[in-house]
Amino acid sequence: MRHDIGPRTLILVSDPATERYAAAPAPASLRRVQSFLNTRSTGRPPEADLLAGPASANGWLRALDWPASPRLTTDDLPPLYELRAALQAQLEADRAEGPRTQPDLARHLEKLRWGVTIEDGRLALSPEGEGWRQVAGTVLGDILVAQEHGLWARLKACRNPPCSVVFYDRSKNQSRVWHNTSDCGNLVNLRAARARQREQGLVKGNRSTPAGRLAVPAAPGSSITGSRAANGPPTGGTALPQPR
Repeated sequence: MRHDIGPRTLILVSDPATERYAAAPAPASLRRVQSFLNTRSTGRPPEADLLAGPASANGWLRALDWPASPRLTTDDLPPLYELRAALQAQLEADRAEGPRTQPDLARHLEKLRWGVTIEDGRLALSPEGEGWRQVAGTVLGDILVAQEHGLWARLKACRNPPCSVVFYDRSKNQSRVWHNTSDCGNLVNLRAARARQREQGLVKGNRSTPAGRLAVPAAPGSSITGSRAANGPPTGGTALPQPR
């Protein structure tokens, strides 16, 4: 199936990186970006890193449609790890509350070059170089196109920290926060509910003994409570004489 998105015609194919996490797929213009980020080892239980070695990395490349036919060697992998970590940090910073620490993407851009070509009468960026530069240049070029079409903000990292799978939010108000509600959403909500129950239990426990009073344990065989023992002798007992 072919789709005209921006200046390029993309072919929709199976995405082994994203499909293994059952995450909502991105549209064609962001499919390679989402797949690149989901090559990470994450999930429950953790899946393998598809960029761990040249064999698995090139297998992942062949499953997607690329403008060229890049081939990766062992030396190509470290730069891709760094770019993947920086883009993942970008998505996680976007979901954070309060001050945001933006990753340094400028140093990655300094190592890349693009040429401008014409495809079907439209201008397009074409990454220069081979190996990792082809992959990185294509991924960043796709992000540029997605930003121009208002799609980049919909690509998100799951808010469950141990997961952080990248998914595409198709909701009208862009309110989704979990890559899979039945998995991560239920798990995080369950953790929050248990934390609230523990907190309520502590508050109840603190209220059971009045402030400033120590509970005195009853003598063995006695049914007198600690508070009764602290307030006076038991019924039927002998009271000690009080000093005058």
